[in-house]
Amino acid sequence: MALNAGQWIVFFSLCVLFLVFLFYDAFKRGEPYGNLAYIAAVVPSIYMWHVVTLPIHGTLYENWGAAGAWVILTGLWSIAMIRDIILVLKKQKDIDDVALYLGIAFILQLLASAILPIDVILNNMQNTSTLVMGFLWMPKVFESSIITLMLLRAFSTFIVIGLIIPMVREFRGQPVNMFALLIVTILISAPFALISYLWLPDYWYALLSAFSVLFFIIMLLFTRGGNQHKKIRPPIKRPTAKLTKDETKGEEI
Repeated sequence: MALNAGQWIVFFSLCVLFLVFLFYDAFKRGEPYGNLAYIAAVVPSIYMWHVVTLPIHGTLYENWGAAGAWVILTGLWSIAMIRDIILVLKKQKDIDDVALYLGIAFILQLLASAILPIDVILNNMQNTSTLVMGFLWMPKVFESSIITLMLLRAFSTFIVIGLIIPMVREFRGQPVNMFALLIVTILISAPFALISYLWLPDYWYALLSAFSVLFFIIMLLFTRGGNQHKKIRPPIKRPTAKLTKDETKGEEI
């Protein structure tokens, strides 16, 4: 049985809520709530995950399921990312704020994936999902259709690249300590690990190490040493004592 009209109306209503925050600045309210679009995108994806895994649909959406819900999520995030890349290039927004709200939205998605599919709440969401680390229900992406897998790969890769390129541009020419670069590289390794697993699940660690080393080298080339901003003080010139007339005559003799 396919999704009924009521379920589609709810889904599109939730997508409209996402669009409200996506174009929040158009309301000219002077409030910085446009970044909430990343959080609002979590709601329609979770709803779709619940609906398509209901028992009444049988195996109709077996190739979509939880992986399809993540495609919806990353697709909406990609739309918001396009908006923010344009704003960052126009210097109307900081990439740090984008990364913060995207991280919060990702954490909320993980919390929902850990809580909602449990047996006493919405156990139907366990369909087309697999239990990771004993508490987190993640989609069986490699058992979904090739179209679903490729869309998830494309959207996820775009989001990571959309974060990294503006970040590198912002650090360009700035004095950054090498240990700070190491910390940034470690933090960036988390999304690198995700896209590495999506593209090469058997060799994700190799792809991750290559990405991380390349990112670290690029940051070394684009930034300056942390001590270069310290100006070297010129030597202090001691004032010479003026000679008196008698001392001057003595020197001439």
